[in-house]
Amino acid sequence: MRIVLGALAALAILAGPAMADTAPAAQANAQASVQPDAKKLALVHRYIADTKLESLINSLGNQMVGAMSAQMLDAQKGMKPAEKTAVQQAIQETMAEEFPTFSKKMIGAIEPVYAEAFSEQELTELVAFYESPTGRSLIEKTPQVAQRTNQLLLAFVPEFQQRVQASMVKRLCAKGYCPPAQSKDKKDK
Repeated sequence: MRIVLGALAALAILAGPAMADTAPAAQANAQASVQPDAKKLALVHRYIADTKLESLINSLGNQMVGAMSAQMLDAQKGMKPAEKTAVQQAIQETMAEEFPTFSKKMIGAIEPVYAEAFSEQELTELVAFYESPTGRSLIEKTPQVAQRTNQLLLAFVPEFQQRVQASMVKRLCAKGYCPPAQSKDKKDK
């Protein structure tokens, strides 16, 4: 029973109360928008396929679910390791089964947005680019470039955090809101 409750709690955390409140309105808005012509939708469909948007959505969903479920399970007190493993496995299996349908629905809702945002000429040019050797190369190499870029950016985060924290403390102290450790240091000087 505790395993089932843990899995349900994880799914509730993943969905979030705000998502439940806005989902019907978002679906109604998506369906109420004017449907673009078939030619533009066909171009958008090709663009989305060429850019592998559905794969990206699935990948991001898997990463998000994995991180959130691990965080939620770490917070569960009193759950035995075997129970946590069972909950995590149930979440992963459920998401693997359910997320592709959700992803396809999302793509279906996104297509009219692209069709509305871009002219037929722009869509034709985008499709031509992404179906060209250079466009295919861009799509193929982007994940490796993004991964390497993220690693480089993460290397700068600790220094940035320290600089921001020091600057914030300095500003707060100047306004009389010094954290206890800094105000003590300030009095000693």
